[in-house]
Amino acid sequence: MKNKKIETKKIIHMLILAFIFLALLFGLIFSAIQASNGMKLGYQYHGNFKAIVNVSKSERSGKDDEWSLKPGDSKEGAEALQSKLSPFSDGNIQVDIAGKSRAIVYAPKELYSNNQELFKNAIQSTGGLFILNNNEDVMLNSELMTKLGFKTDLVEKEAVSKIIGASSAVSKHIGQNNYPFIQFDLQNDNLKKMITATTEQKASTPALTFLVDASNALDTFRNYLSFATTDKDREKFIAALFEAISGIKGNIEKIEKQEEKTTVKNVFNDFFTGKKWKKTTSGSWEIDKKANLFNEENSSTAEQLKTAFFADGDSNHRFAFNNDINKYIYDSNSIGQDFDSKKSGRYSKEIEYNGQKMNVTKAFNILTKYIVPVIYDETKKEIRTSFKEDLFKNNFIFSGTIKEETQQPSTGGASILSNNFFIPTKNYTTAKQVTAKIAQTTKNLIFTVMSIEDAQSIISTTMFIVSLTILILIAIAIAIFILFFYRLLGLFAIIIAAIIGSLTILMSVIFSISFGPEFIAILFIVVGLSFDISIVLFESFKTNIYIEKRPLTTSFNISHKETLGIGVDVLLATILPSIILFWIGSGFLKNFATITALGLFFVFIFSIIVLRVLIYFTTKTQILNKVSWLLPIDTSVDYQGSFICHSLIEYKEKKIEAYSFKKQLSSNELIKIKKIQDQIDKLKAKNAKIYQAKLAKYEKQQQKQFEKWTKKIKHSELKLAKISNQDKKQNFFQQQFHKHLLKKVQFLSHLTSEWDQTPVNDINKIKENKIVKLESNSKKIGIITLIITGVLLFISSLVTGLAGLNYSPNFGSGTTTYIQGNYVSEFQGQVKNGIIDFKFDENTNKEITDKLRAIDKEVENELKNSLKEGEKINPEKYSSLSVERMYRYIFANNLLDNLSGNNNIVRMKNLKISSGPDYSAIDLSWNTEKKRPWVSFETTSDIINKSTEFRNVIYRLAGKSGNYTPDTVPTQNAEGQILVLAISPLTTFTQIKEILITIAIVLLALFVYMLIRFKWTYYVALALGIIIALALVVTIVLVLRIPFSIEILAGAMAVISFAFATGILFLGKGKSIIKSKNEEEINESFETEIDLQIKIKHIRKDLRKAIREHKNKFEEHTEDLKDKKLYKELKQAFIQEKKALIEKSRVAIYELKQEIKIESNKNKFLSEVFDKVFKFGLYRAVVISILYMLVGLVAAVTLPPIAIMGVTMLVGVPVTIIVMLCIVLPIWVKLERQRIRMKYAYKKFVTKMKVSAEEQIIAGIND
Repeated sequence: MKNKKIETKKIIHMLILAFIFLALLFGLIFSAIQASNGMKLGYQYHGNFKAIVNVSKSERSGKDDEWSLKPGDSKEGAEALQSKLSPFSDGNIQVDIAGKSRAIVYAPKELYSNNQELFKNAIQSTGGLFILNNNEDVMLNSELMTKLGFKTDLVEKEAVSKIIGASSAVSKHIGQNNYPFIQFDLQNDNLKKMITATTEQKASTPALTFLVDASNALDTFRNYLSFATTDKDREKFIAALFEAISGIKGNIEKIEKQEEKTTVKNVFNDFFTGKKWKKTTSGSWEIDKKANLFNEENSSTAEQLKTAFFADGDSNHRFAFNNDINKYIYDSNSIGQDFDSKKSGRYSKEIEYNGQKMNVTKAFNILTKYIVPVIYDETKKEIRTSFKEDLFKNNFIFSGTIKEETQQPSTGGASILSNNFFIPTKNYTTAKQVTAKIAQTTKNLIFTVMSIEDAQSIISTTMFIVSLTILILIAIAIAIFILFFYRLLGLFAIIIAAIIGSLTILMSVIFSISFGPEFIAILFIVVGLSFDISIVLFESFKTNIYIEKRPLTTSFNISHKETLGIGVDVLLATILPSIILFWIGSGFLKNFATITALGLFFVFIFSIIVLRVLIYFTTKTQILNKVSWLLPIDTSVDYQGSFICHSLIEYKEKKIEAYSFKKQLSSNELIKIKKIQDQIDKLKAKNAKIYQAKLAKYEKQQQKQFEKWTKKIKHSELKLAKISNQDKKQNFFQQQFHKHLLKKVQFLSHLTSEWDQTPVNDINKIKENKIVKLESNSKKIGIITLIITGVLLFISSLVTGLAGLNYSPNFGSGTTTYIQGNYVSEFQGQVKNGIIDFKFDENTNKEITDKLRAIDKEVENELKNSLKEGEKINPEKYSSLSVERMYRYIFANNLLDNLSGNNNIVRMKNLKISSGPDYSAIDLSWNTEKKRPWVSFETTSDIINKSTEFRNVIYRLAGKSGNYTPDTVPTQNAEGQILVLAISPLTTFTQIKEILITIAIVLLALFVYMLIRFKWTYYVALALGIIIALALVVTIVLVLRIPFSIEILAGAMAVISFAFATGILFLGKGKSIIKSKNEEEINESFETEIDLQIKIKHIRKDLRKAIREHKNKFEEHTEDLKDKKLYKELKQAFIQEKKALIEKSRVAIYELKQEIKIESNKNKFLSEVFDKVFKFGLYRAVVISILYMLVGLVAAVTLPPIAIMGVTMLVGVPVTIIVMLCIVLPIWVKLERQRIRMKYAYKKFVTKMKVSAEEQIIAGIND
């Protein structure tokens, strides 16, 4: 019956094991498929949009002064753009500071549906908040303004801030839940007055609609078809927009007054006017400049609308609107003076809309009156189902009547509570995003996009495929290695690591985070840590099986308890930087932290919990007992001689053992056994010779070491004798040197005295000496590492100070020069019409000009060949492309040197030349936008100091005379400009600061954690190690002058996580070894040192007692003494006695400390711990660190544009291993030795004090 129960349990355990295993496999397959299907590659693989943005500020000196548009501050503008485009700092938006009043914005194309217009409008959108009544601005509503006591004339208009104040995202605890709100400060009771019914009838209470970022809402509506991503979506979007336009037309036709109807039609015709492409009879495409989407020709049917916008589905010929959306928008916080023509208000000029002039307020209110109802259902308070809700969800935040509350804000609608106004939102994210948009108008900044270009991907498809292939091969190689050494357990670890990796990538799909190169670093962290935790468990399991000879179940239970704490500690130390970085980080760092934290959570679930469950049920099924080859390989065998000979002997002995199971052996089999036995005897003899040779070699090495020590002693004694014979008094340094020599002689004498007692053939002594040598060598390597760190730190500081950082082109630091307008076209004209004087001789100038003409002709022919029948060359495109290639030739041959002069020669590192036909002129009158040709020079060099002469050279090449005069106000130059902008990466520098803050907070948090879980010795060693490792990695990268790109942040975070994990892993291993020893064993090992330490404590105690007694005597003798001279003599005598006592105690303590040092060298307790942790670290370096290094190598070699990420990981891993093994470990051992000695000495000292006190009490009682 009992056997049946056991068998039933085994079957149940087997079924559970099979279920878990299959679940993991299916989970792996499912997550891998979902991740591969939904994964979106980042802008590094697809490219991004790059926009140069002019930052202007609308301001006036005093209340009654005229408004003027002045250049804004580039840093302020960059920060506002960063907040505006990425309020949660959760995207891939990067903003650079460009010059004094410009910024450069980079954004993934997918973020804006691959549409430049949407990107442009997102930058230029004005944000802010409008309150609408009947879909018109309440601040222009005569009835409501009269109710508030405001004047109704446009030139007396009040700002919306007179109704509601600053906004913020808040969360309120109501009932059992927290509810998110947008909270507005109310500085007055104007809102209360506005919502108060004018009569007793409730219906007369005005219904208000709160519209956030009106420019975005109107532009999204106008460009609605651009958001369609699939053919299926396209049909739905066309139907929705066609229905909306038809509805607007129908409502316009209902207008009774013809004049009003004409005005409304003019505004909509102007609003929808654009450039439509159409096919000619010859089959080519041409632009119909007069087309608009509102007239009958293009929108009488849905099919016409589709043809007009998408040009029969040709993706290269999409409809583009003529007018910027800001032509129809004004600031909701504008006041009457902004509209007063006498004060040159910023909105005082009438704007022409389809031939009819009117104020912008009229155009805006016409648009909102007819467009808002077709987008937003005020009755249901939701976006109409025909439109995609996500596109407008943050624009319409509330519609309806507002209530007054007395206790808490309403969760069902807008409400006023005390001096605050609350609007509930679906979630806190929405509240945060909306408040960010509302806040955009507070700084009066105006952003104008000057040009947009498609920045190419920095990682090509070939690079991506090659790197992915090599990484897969590395993964397979590591899997084979782990499978070979750990067998079944290795298979578990591989499956778990694979599912962790696939789930981590799947999280990027779920959170809509693009897959960029930083994911290599993330997988580097989570997969490596998964293997780390698994191998620590496996090694402990092996130790218990093969060394301790315990049963499998018991071995697992012990190894589980031993390693669980280490696994949790490592995970906490690694996940902590991610949590803090998510809290304070921005941009891709926040995404990096999010995915890393989730990946580490999966490591906890699978590598700590699921793996242990799998091993537990495996041991319960007795599979490993029955099939022993499924167990991990025993690498703990202590062989003598050669490893190969030992392995062959073992293999052949197993062959003989196999024959022993047979009942009867044939003559041939007996011959084979004899032959194998002879081979074994030969191998054993060979192995014995190898072993004896090793012993002889070791003896020779030891003899050399002894001679070396003896020589050093003699040399040091000679120096001591020389110093002692000197008559003059020694200075401080000589005294210290004297002490150092004494210590050296004493220590070496101890080593030589121990020498004769060491038998050469004593295996244990040999091992002991090897440990001592290992400890000594690791200390030497640590000292060398510290010296190298100091030297590299000096060199890197010097190189960086003189040459600056070596920025990569995609880092965003350096200088960008823009040539636009006539400075492009006129340079082309100069080349065509004459010989350019490059300050060479006449023939050379002619040769250069001929080459430039040939380039121009080549571009002309190239463009002509690309045209279809009936098409003409775009002159702006021709000029920009031709001049771009000319300048490529000029810079490649340094042809500007003579023009610049010797002192102003410009050299541009990592030069990138771009061009385009569409540089926008700033035109505040909102006339049709004029596009200009442009050419840009981007370099990582700082050429600002030479920019004046450089601009003059470009100016003269365009046929101008004299020097170029930059515009004080950029909008004044109607012809063209030469801009030289200093570029500074706002986003990246902010993220570097965030990483440094993160490290500081993590070290502080670890200090508290390690004091609780570990001891202070662990923290000191770990903190020093991490600081040294990071300093060494950074200095190596700087000295090697590897191009500095934003991807270094991902590499840095990977190295930081690796350093924390490695440090905790090594120190945790040491802690577990010490913890396995009992107090009696520790006391026995440290007994002599503890006794010596107690003597030191007694000396200090006696010293304090003696000083106190002398002080008491001195005070007794001098209490009533009035003779000052005698008092001084007695005091001097007391001081001398005190000094003598201190000196005597110091000498005694010094001698005891020297004895402690000698005894410490004899005590091998912590040396053995050091040896075990060091070997564990080396093994980990072979198994896991090689994986890390290979990943870094692949990233560095196969992805050259972001090589710094791979190099940082490639350098960081071995540096961290060396620092942890050769600096952190010796420091920890030294500190731990001192801590143990002090701890047990204190305990023993206190115990003796108590015993002594008790003895005195007993003696007193007996008396």
